[in-house]
Amino acid sequence: MKRDWLWDKSISEGRARRILTYPGHKRFLSLAALLLARKNVPKEVFGRYIKRLDFCRNWPKIKRQMRRDKWNEPRIEY
Repeated sequence: MKRDWLWDKSISEGRARRILTYPGHKRFLSLAALLLARKNVPKEVFGRYIKRLDFCRNWPKIKRQMRRDKWNEPRIEY
C-alpha cells in the first residue's frame, strides 16, 4: 500500500491506521480529515482505515476539521 496520503507527515501508515481505529485519540480528527481530503476511493478508505460506524458518528467533527484547511476548500463539495 502506498502512503501517498501521508507524504508530508512524519508518521508511518501503520501508526496512522492504529490512530484511525480509535476515535478518542487526539489525532483522530486531523488524520481522518487528511485521509478523506486526499483519498477518493471509499472502498480503500473504509476497507483499510476507518470503520463506517466511526465515520458516521464523527462525520460532523471531521467535516469541521476539513473546512479549517483552506487547501481543501475547492475540493470539499459536501
